Amino acid sequence: MTEIIKPENTIAIVIGIEKYLGVNEINGPAGDAVRFVKWLGRCGVPANNIALHLSPTDTNVEKCRDELAPFGLQNWREAKYSQIRQTLVDFPANREAELLLVLWGGHGVYNPQTRERLLLCADARNEDVICISADELIEFLRNKRWPGRNCKYRAVFIDACAEERLVGEPVQLPQTQAVAGQGIEDIRLCFLQSAALGQFAHQQDRSGDFSNLLFEWLERNAQLLPDINTLTGHIRNEFDRIRDERKISQRPVYFAYGDWDGNHTNWIDEWFRLDDLRLGRIAFNLVSNAPVTTRELRRFYDASASNRRAFRQAGDLDVMLANLADMQSHKNISPVVEFVWRIGKEKRLDNLIEWVKSETVPQTLADLNDKIERENAAVEQGVNHLLIDIPEADAVLDRREVEIRHWFYSNGRLDTHGRKGCRDTTEEVRRAILDLIYNFENRLNAVLYIELYLPESRLTHDAERWDYQDIGTPLGALHPLVVRWRDRAHCSAPTTRYGVWKSIACRIKTSSGLHRQPDICWVADELLNLLTHLNKGYNEACVGFAFAPRQKTVRGLLLSGAPFAFWRRCSCADWELFKQELDACARAGSLKDLPRRIRDLREEAQYDESHHAADLVVLWDDPDRNPLDAQLSNAAL
Repeated sequence: MTEIIKPENTIAIVIGIEKYLGVNEINGPAGDAVRFVKWLGRCGVPANNIALHLSPTDTNVEKCRDELAPFGLQNWREAKYSQIRQTLVDFPANREAELLLVLWGGHGVYNPQTRERLLLCADARNEDVICISADELIEFLRNKRWPGRNCKYRAVFIDACAEERLVGEPVQLPQTQAVAGQGIEDIRLCFLQSAALGQFAHQQDRSGDFSNLLFEWLERNAQLLPDINTLTGHIRNEFDRIRDERKISQRPVYFAYGDWDGNHTNWIDEWFRLDDLRLGRIAFNLVSNAPVTTRELRRFYDASASNRRAFRQAGDLDVMLANLADMQSHKNISPVVEFVWRIGKEKRLDNLIEWVKSETVPQTLADLNDKIERENAAVEQGVNHLLIDIPEADAVLDRREVEIRHWFYSNGRLDTHGRKGCRDTTEEVRRAILDLIYNFENRLNAVLYIELYLPESRLTHDAERWDYQDIGTPLGALHPLVVRWRDRAHCSAPTTRYGVWKSIACRIKTSSGLHRQPDICWVADELLNLLTHLNKGYNEACVGFAFAPRQKTVRGLLLSGAPFAFWRRCSCADWELFKQELDACARAGSLKDLPRRIRDLREEAQYDESHHAADLVVLWDDPDRNPLDAQLSNAAL
């Protein structure tokens, strides 16, 4: 039940800024502020209980004075930072008010570096954005040290944009940092802003859409303490209509500490996007300081999305949190909380884990753990393969072009295939391959093996070192990546010894088995030693080179029929240590999973140029998975 508040027990801080020192003017906020003051006056709030800060455009000054004169507020305060700050600190002091109402209209921006909403003061300039953080304002108003501590009810309405812009640090309000135990236990504060992060706050007829809906509702209901549930429901329904009619994306944000009935809960209405306020802001600060790569963030983001239809690709943490917040909770699990929990559990980050525990009930946490355990069990059993064929270029109309084909296998079955033409340049081929990988890497929550069919001349290409999606992590450190000899896989030329290759692969699988720990046939020097080993019919599952082989040696390996091998492109400082580490890697699991373990080594090598897995080429040529052979194009793995 909404309590009846007497007008004399109500105070209001009203800010409307149209004219700035060095920022483009905006027409409307001053008029909205005047309309709010007139409503307060009609409700009986005394003029000395209203602190009005205006900075109208020159053409609106006299109009504002005329409309405010009947209420005794025609001489308003300036809207510069120092004056607004003084009002926030001093105006509520020594007052017996029960209700605080705050209205702020004007320019606003969203700083992606600090993930804060910033409200520009009248003395702001493009090169010196003097502003107040909306987040700091909320923390300031709910802090025990705030001079208006007697106000049991506090409502803040902000009509300002939240479009992204890099700016300097906002000037902080005094003692605004939230301290554990310093918030008022029976605080009842609601915050309603016109636009979610990254969005523009629209206007019509020199009034903000949000402000107009707010004032219409207030004028109809004529009570100083608004019924927040009814108010937010009204704004929600009206913005649903406006978005459909005018094709805009604006979505207000609602946030509350408790409610008017004294329920001590922190909540955000589900139809609003979780913005950069309490949950979103703390989550951002926690995760942004965590040792996690952008690639890993994307994986956690994909797994936490509760609505695949509403899923949108995201390249940074800000957008990920915003998109997750725009999705409804599933089985009482917030996508944002799930996102943080997944990171904390996998990376073993106690601060993230403890934060999630503080924000969820035990049963919700148990449900989330059960969900993740079921996913992990499925991933361990699931393996996807993306096979990409990169032929030599053909001359077409005096241009050199290649047609890149691909096949995607999901848990042993061919799922889809396609082709794409591109110029035969390193950059064009690289871009085409990386685009394919990006399209398939998150399908069905399984490990993605990438197999590149390459001509002999390209087998030593360093595809595993490509920077994936410009995130600073090499491709080979993200996915198991191997190369295959396309000339042999085509089985078209007798000189490739296709039959020998199939025979050796069959013998290896029969004797060693894909699920057993493999041994390595080490070749210590050049071609003669290699041929001696291989002609004797080696018994090991995999061939390893204890030197950097030349092209003719690699060709000898291929013609021997060896399906599984690896070598370094350049010399190694300690070949004996190299052999020991690769032997240990091979024996750590099955032959089938060796590319995955080499992926882990490559992840270590990305930060150490001297690492033994640096410049490592992995030939993994399984004839039983070969769509280039028409007879096997639909075969199971």
